[in-house]
Amino acid sequence: MSKKLLCVLLSVLMVLTLLPANAFAAVNNITYLYVGGTNILTRTDYKITYDTDSYAQFDATTNTLTLHNANITMGYASSMYTGIYLVSTSAVSGGITINLEGTNTITKSGTPATTWYAIRIQDSQSCPLTITSSDGTGTLAITNSYYGIYTNSTGGNTISNCTVTVDSITYYGLYTSSSLTISNANLTVNVTGTSTSSYGIYPYGSVCNITDGSVVNVYCAKSSAIYSSKTGTATVLTVTDSSLTCTVGGSKAAIYLASMNVAGDSTVIADGGINLFSTNSNYSSKGYSYLTVSPTNDPLEILVGASSSGTSTYGTYSSETTLTAPSALEYSTYAYLQISPSQSGGGSGSDGVFGLIYVNEDYHGLVITRNGRRFLISIPHDDANGDGICDTCHEQFSDGEETVETVTMDDVTYEVAYSYDKSISAGNWTQVELDDLGLIEALAEDGAILVITRDSATSTSFANGDYEKFLLIDSWWSNNNQTISLGTAGHTSADEDVIDCLSDDGTVAIYDGATIYAAWEAGNYAAGGDKLVFISNTSASYKIVSIQVLVPVD
Repeated sequence: MSKKLLCVLLSVLMVLTLLPANAFAAVNNITYLYVGGTNILTRTDYKITYDTDSYAQFDATTNTLTLHNANITMGYASSMYTGIYLVSTSAVSGGITINLEGTNTITKSGTPATTWYAIRIQDSQSCPLTITSSDGTGTLAITNSYYGIYTNSTGGNTISNCTVTVDSITYYGLYTSSSLTISNANLTVNVTGTSTSSYGIYPYGSVCNITDGSVVNVYCAKSSAIYSSKTGTATVLTVTDSSLTCTVGGSKAAIYLASMNVAGDSTVIADGGINLFSTNSNYSSKGYSYLTVSPTNDPLEILVGASSSGTSTYGTYSSETTLTAPSALEYSTYAYLQISPSQSGGGSGSDGVFGLIYVNEDYHGLVITRNGRRFLISIPHDDANGDGICDTCHEQFSDGEETVETVTMDDVTYEVAYSYDKSISAGNWTQVELDDLGLIEALAEDGAILVITRDSATSTSFANGDYEKFLLIDSWWSNNNQTISLGTAGHTSADEDVIDCLSDDGTVAIYDGATIYAAWEAGNYAAGGDKLVFISNTSASYKIVSIQVLVPVD
């Protein structure tokens, strides 16, 4: 061998010894780890320096990529533009950790011709992603990307002890194919893309846990802020001792998934609604849709309304309660729902925001209506007094000791056997459907009287000399041959079939229950199957505030 050739070979060997050991091989099963378009595994000391006190460095002993005041511009790497891009073909023990020190950014420059990702973890095995800050002060701001954080790795992903902002995203703000845990972190996601398949947080086929004092704010311009297609018995979204605010700009529900759990001292605001079930049979037919409220310290208060400024308190729960969406019901809503800690008790909301209905002996139902769409959750009855009457819907649902409401009139004590206490506008033939059997069965009681109360004293007369009358059954409205008309003060029934009142002072009109019940039977109304209606006719200026059947107490 010539001396010249020997020198060349020695020079090549010296160069090779200067290259990092990983120059031609994967590190801990990580094939590539691109940072701003550069494979950091090919750099000396696995380090990329941007400026004074600004760098990215990989520690192969812990699989930790430290970003120290790093301002990363997405670069071209293996067919796409990325900020941080990891590729592995085998399981990466412990996964990859991104440790944030100081203030860090990932953004794009110009308009690349292909799809770009701020952070992408791509593998066919397991490489969990953890984003954290060792001292708790590190931040990461991602802006202007098709996808914010995207990982299809198995094994679970975590954002903890740091602040992460994902802004101006076209499609997915944060996508994971395995579980996502947000712990003691501040996370803001802002998806401005207008595609119906754009989502804020998308734990695809898996679960999302927000815990340990985290503050999460998610906005999506077109579709849902948090969306998951996961079905099964496991809770998809859990919020524990944390704050979650979801807002949408379009018509989709802010939170759209099969089930969720709110526990501890938590606040959940879904400005755009919570849809815990859908018309998709993968959800509703399996009956996996539920919302569980699990307070630990303060009771959790539930508020609903058409907007954040128009909420009303629905109720306060001090012990675990499961709100179930019945599988047979397939409604959705875009109303506003908030769940948060409260020291005070709750009440019922205002008309037009939501309605509370009795479902059966096990549940009452909360129905929220907005823009023609309905959202129903059925809630187990609560009975703190043990009297068998639900504290929320006030219906008798079990064999407890029933509390009887009584009133005294002219020194006679009556039991309230039937009551309709919603305000009815008098005049213009206002029609209200009443509970057929409840009212009629009460009128059949011995000594029963029907009491109709106006909000102000009045005596309305008409051009033909007749006076105001009420129609309990009308032949045109109820399709029944026999009407039941109730006359008021000053009305005469000499020339028409009208049941006169026992007394009417202009505010309270009282009728004999037995006479009305006899007219009901004579008209064979029970066999007709038509709705019993109450109609207050013509243009009167008052309102009916109460319709009651009173039965004397023995």
